[in-house]
Amino acid sequence: MTRDDSLYYTPAQVERIAQNYFQIKSALYGFTKVPNDRHIFITEESNRNLLPMQEPRHARTPIDGKAKAQNSLELHCAVMDFEIAVQKLSERDAELLFKYHVFGTYTLEELCIERGISSKGSMSDLLTRVVKRLTRIMNDEQP
Repeated sequence: MTRDDSLYYTPAQVERIAQNYFQIKSALYGFTKVPNDRHIFITEESNRNLLPMQEPRHARTPIDGKAKAQNSLELHCAVMDFEIAVQKLSERDAELLFKYHVFGTYTLEELCIERGISSKGSMSDLLTRVVKRLTRIMNDEQP
């Protein structure tokens, strides 16, 4: 039996899912609020010219509803696989993954101090191993 590589997650994909977890969940559940990290500062004079109702309408390509639904389904399945796989990680590994990739509240230096690791390279290797282990779990392979 041959393996279809398009149906498996790669470590880079898993890392991107972890880093964009909250944005993906927000998009899937239909929240339209702009994330807090995107601030647009407009002066009062330029604000009058940039009102949405004053912008000229441009022709847009038709939206392929089936493709959009398929993309949404695949994204939803990926997030579900991620959530299930994180529960199968050890508590220390899951905590490390959430602190660095999902929440992004810790730097490598802070994680090194917390874990008692002497170099950032060792911490980076540990994070890589955790992401690879998570990838194996998401692909239904043995950890």
